[in-house]
Amino acid sequence: METLKAMGSVNENEDQEQKQDLNQVHADEAFNELLFTIAEKIAEALELLKEEGVPLNNCDPSRRP
Repeated sequence: METLKAMGSVNENEDQEQKQDLNQVHADEAFNELLFTIAEKIAEALELLKEEGVPLNNCDPSRRP
């Protein structure tokens, strides 16, 4: 009987670990999707700035006054 209880406990622990792993996978996928969306928005903003003629290479020391 004790063995069955222990096996049930192990199964519950394994189920819990699998649920946690699945939740982590979903969280990772959502985070990656968020990062991709942010990167897309930055690219769109840079494209709009370029279309407006805003210089985007102000970091070049040779171009500083």
